[in-house]
Amino acid sequence: DPLCIAPIHLNRSNAEGVKDGDADTGKNQVLSFLGYKEGLNKAAEKGHLPLGRFREIAYQKIAEECEMLTASEQTEGHAFNCTAKLSDLIKVYPHYLVLCAENNLPLIAAKTKVSLSLTVDPKEALKAYHEYFHLAQQTPSPLHPLLADALLRKDESALQKQIKTAINDQYLSLIFSSPKEYDPHVIFHTWAPVLRKVFRPLMEMIS
Repeated sequence: DPLCIAPIHLNRSNAEGVKDGDADTGKNQVLSFLGYKEGLNKAAEKGHLPLGRFREIAYQKIAEECEMLTASEQTEGHAFNCTAKLSDLIKVYPHYLVLCAENNLPLIAAKTKVSLSLTVDPKEALKAYHEYFHLAQQTPSPLHPLLADALLRKDESALQKQIKTAINDQYLSLIFSSPKEYDPHVIFHTWAPVLRKVFRPLMEMIS
């Protein structure tokens, strides 16, 4: 769900007019981002929003996220409109690391009001993620919210079961439509060690 990570664009240095080290919070940051309505209008003009009824739903959801961020205090942590579930956290994790590299504060999962703290050097964690990002650009990573638990916590058998369940997903169904085209053993033993190293800081946050 891309809307889960949308709030990152309204935080700290990503907002226009916010200087490095600026401690202004929530409302000031949202306002400095040209106002979310203007930003949404620009996104719509570029074709980045759904059409028809779905656009109205997208507007409403993003507006709710903006209000949530406005209400949160930056001194308490970096707020994201997500739960504390692993499937949600892997979506916001890289964005959280970027924020922590500047100002190391807890991650606030606003939907469940859970606060999670990073226990390692955020710049080192960001560097590891950056290397993973470049690797995944060359060889597509199997990390998907529906497969994250199996890849990061469980085993090959769990991955195989999860793949069978995940074929209902519109994207995964295309990838795993034919069992002859993939090997859970190869996927797990190739990627699980890499992913567990990259996401170890996140797993320690939620353990």
